[in-house]
Amino acid sequence: MSGPTACGRALDSDPGAWTTGGRDFRQSYYSPLELIDKTNVRQLGFAWQYEIDATEGFEATPIVVNGAMFSSGPRGVVYSVDARTGAERWVFSRRSTSPSFAGRAAATRRTAA
Repeated sequence: MSGPTACGRALDSDPGAWTTGGRDFRQSYYSPLELIDKTNVRQLGFAWQYEIDATEGFEATPIVVNGAMFSSGPRGVVYSVDARTGAERWVFSRRSTSPSFAGRAAATRRTAA
């Protein structure tokens, strides 16, 4: 099977994965996980933060795949961090002297895809 239906089933096969902005192919923003519920949600707290070297806006929706969180940032930079600890895995930064890229480089990026 191929196409959107197969892709949607593949995305839905791991209930803990958040591989698209809306978690699944339907963009439902719903997590079927049951560990956190209305009886214990107040016990959640701050886990970690990741500092970026930028002063521009950071409005990306991260995705999480196999424990790695990926997000895009200002100037076309893409970040990968450990989703559990926040430890940096790698950073990709496109370096260009092209005037056409430089004009767009400061624009806020909203997705790494």
